[in-house]
Amino acid sequence: AMMIVEKISEMDENFDPNRAIFDHTGKIWSRVWLTMTSSYPTISGDVDGIRERKGSCLYVANHASWLDIPILCTVLDPVFKFIAKSELEQVPCIGQQLKGGNHILIDRDDRRSQLRTFKEGISWLKKGIPLMAFPEGARSEDGRLMSFKGGIFSMASKAKVPIVPISLSHTHAVMPANSLFPVQLGNRK
Repeated sequence: AMMIVEKISEMDENFDPNRAIFDHTGKIWSRVWLTMTSSYPTISGDVDGIRERKGSCLYVANHASWLDIPILCTVLDPVFKFIAKSELEQVPCIGQQLKGGNHILIDRDDRRSQLRTFKEGISWLKKGIPLMAFPEGARSEDGRLMSFKGGIFSMASKAKVPIVPISLSHTHAVMPANSLFPVQLGNRK
């Protein structure tokens, strides 16, 4: 599905300028994969408020598992852009989704990349497209919240957009940071 949408987008640049259709293929994959692995999340809180939110904002969430990404894709609609480490570009499917969806990739060791990321983020926010970031900058090895990096918050401040916190719980227990697949069922967690 990603390849088909990509080819159509290459033929007509106005077909999917924000890559919302492309990103929707990833959202479908996320829902299917979470269902197949018995890890579809129980969602609580002001989810309708998040889903019905109009305009740009910065979503931030804790990060303890590979499950965090597909779970966020089941909650956040419509289009949004992840800020992700550039190494993920090499991961099958995830890399294709990040690149094809024009998500923001950062090389954390390269100062120029950090500046480019900042400018790209501001640009998406000014277009009304929300961003999703993990302010810890990495997955927690033990599932506990780590210290936040400051850059992501300065981006929201510069663009004058609200910060919307999201809390993910039990993802580390279901699929630890060093695991390739869930180690226990995630239903009702």
